[in-house]
Amino acid sequence: MSTPRHKITARHFAVFKAEVHRLLKLWNIVDWDVRVRHEKMDADLAECQPRGVARICVIRLNTTWGLGDQPTDEALRSTARHEVAHLVTGELIMMARSRYATEDEVTAAIETTARRLERMLP
Repeated sequence: MSTPRHKITARHFAVFKAEVHRLLKLWNIVDWDVRVRHEKMDADLAECQPRGVARICVIRLNTTWGLGDQPTDEALRSTARHEVAHLVTGELIMMARSRYATEDEVTAAIETTARRLERMLP
């Protein structure tokens, strides 16, 4: 038996998008051009797709909610936090996926992530 899917409305998307933008500001993530989209996709909820060289990140929320229960504002905010957290480690993700990353590039990605975490954590 498959999990019921619920439609993500424009209001749901507005909650999700507002939380993404709130976290970008709160966590001082200003070095990425982040685009938030509401699109049909294969993922159950959402995904974060950083594109390193251009420093563009697309955060997408699915048009349906695949967790079974109706989406709540808190669940949407939690999903947004999860996706923005992926962006916090964006440089590390790109280095891990790169066949040609140099030691200096990996070190720079680690330091960028550490500085970002410094600003975020109390």
